[in-house]
Amino acid sequence: MKTWEVLAIAHKSQISASPIGDGSRHPDQQELEQLALGKAVPDDQIKMEAHLRDCGLCQKGFEEALLFADHLRELLKAQGRQDVRKAVRYQVRESAIIMLCHPVESAPVIGQVIDVSATGLRIRLPRPIHRGSQVQVQVEKAVIFGTVRYCRDIGNGLSDVGMVIDQVVMSMRQPRTPDAIHVRKHSARPDSIDVLLVEDNPADVRLMEMLFQDIRIKYRLTVASDGAQALGRLLDPTIPKPNLVLLDLNLPKVSGLDVLKTLRQEQSTESVTVAVLSSSKAASDLQRSTALGIRAYLTKPKNIHDCRELRTSLDALVSDAVH
Repeated sequence: MKTWEVLAIAHKSQISASPIGDGSRHPDQQELEQLALGKAVPDDQIKMEAHLRDCGLCQKGFEEALLFADHLRELLKAQGRQDVRKAVRYQVRESAIIMLCHPVESAPVIGQVIDVSATGLRIRLPRPIHRGSQVQVQVEKAVIFGTVRYCRDIGNGLSDVGMVIDQVVMSMRQPRTPDAIHVRKHSARPDSIDVLLVEDNPADVRLMEMLFQDIRIKYRLTVASDGAQALGRLLDPTIPKPNLVLLDLNLPKVSGLDVLKTLRQEQSTESVTVAVLSSSKAASDLQRSTALGIRAYLTKPKNIHDCRELRTSLDALVSDAVH
C-alpha cells in the first residue's frame, strides 16, 4: 500500500471509495484486519459487521484476517510483548520530501517512509532531527504534519525517525490510469526537465537562473512574469506541461494562490508538480499552499547561506521530478 492509501482509509478521506456498509463496496483486507484486531473506528466496525452478515466473499476475507490477528498475538506473546498500538501499522517503501516547520528550515530533505498508521509515521532520513520538532512530510496525494517523538542513528549517516501525526491534508486528485502512466513513461525524457518559473521580480529571476546553472540534470527554464501569463502557458493544450513549476505567491494580475487553485481545478493541470518559492514565512501561506497540493514550500534567500540551502533544495526537487 501507499502512504496515502493507509491514511485515506484511516481518516475516511473522500479519496477513498464510498463508505463501508452502504452496499456499494466491500471492505478491503486491511480494513478487515483492523476489525479482527479490534482497532477499527467504531462507526466502521458497526458497518463492517452488518456487511459481513450478508456477504459470503467478505466473510472469507474476515476469516483470513482473524488468522492473521491470532498469529500476530501469538508472535507477540512468544516475545513477551503485548499489542499496545493504537492503530495497525503497514510497511511501505515510499520516497518523501521532509521539511522542518518549527524551527523553520527552508531546505527540504529527501527521505523514505518506512511504515504508517492512522496516528504515526516512521521515516528514514540522511540526517538527524531533534525530538519535538514539527515537520511536514510530502508523499503522493498527501501532506502530513506531525511532531517528532524520537530519532535514532542507524549508521551510514542515516537516522530512523518516529513522528506522531497532527494533521493530514489529502489531495483530491484521482490516481492516474494505467494508460496515462504508460504514456508518461514513454514521453518523458529521463535525463532532462522543463521548469516554469513564475516570478515578476527580475532580480529573483536572475538569481534563480544562476542557481539553476549548478543543477546536475539537464534543464530548460522558462519564465512567466505574472499569474495570468503563467495560466495562459499552463492551460494552453498545444504546449507540453512542464515537469516542475516554481511559483511565487505575490504576483501581479493573478496571485500565486489563485494560480494554484485554477491548476488544481482543471483536469489537464491537476497533476502538475508545483513548488512555492516565496519570501513569506507565514504559517497561513504554508497551510493554504499545502492544502492545494504543492510539492514543497521554499523561501527566497536573504544571504549566501540561504542561497546554498535553496540550491540544495532545487537539486532535490529537480531530481525528484525527473524520477
